[in-house]
Amino acid sequence: MTNTFLEKLNALKDDQKYDFIREVEYEETDEKWDFFNAIIANESEYDLARIEALKIIGLYEIPYQKKDKIAQSLEHIITNEEDYLVKNYAVMALKNFTDYQPLVILAKSIVCDSDEDENLRHNALSAIEKLPSDAKKEILTILLSDKYMKPYAKQILSEM
Repeated sequence: MTNTFLEKLNALKDDQKYDFIREVEYEETDEKWDFFNAIIANESEYDLARIEALKIIGLYEIPYQKKDKIAQSLEHIITNEEDYLVKNYAVMALKNFTDYQPLVILAKSIVCDSDEDENLRHNALSAIEKLPSDAKKEILTILLSDKYMKPYAKQILSEM
C-alpha cells in the first residue's frame, strides 16, 4: 500500500515539509503513523522533518499495531544516528515507549552512562520517570551514586 502522505511529502521542497507534517499531525487516520515512521527512519530525510515527526511520536497515543515498527526505528536512531538533534529528539520520544523493554534498557544505559551527553541523559531520565514505580526506583537508586544525576534522582525519589 502506498502512503499518500509520503508521496505528497516527497514532492515538497525541504522548507515546506515542516508545515505539511504539522497538517498530517491532525489527520484522523492511522496511516499517518506509517508516514511519521517512514520520515524518522529515512536518514537522508531533511533533519527538521525528522525532528518534527519525532516530536509528534513522543506526544500522542499511537495505535498499538503501529508502535512496534516505530519502536524499532527509535532504537535504530538512538544507537546509530550521527545528527545530534535527531538523536536527542528520538530519546525524548522514549517517554511514549516505556512498555518496550529494549527501549527501556536503552534509556537506562543512556541515563546511567556518566560519559554520555548531559542532554541525552536528561531526556532519557524523562522516559525513566514514566516507568512503573519499582522499575523507576531501581534505576533512580543506581543514579544516586552518580555525582551529576544524584540531585535529580533524589528529587524524583522524594516525589514518589
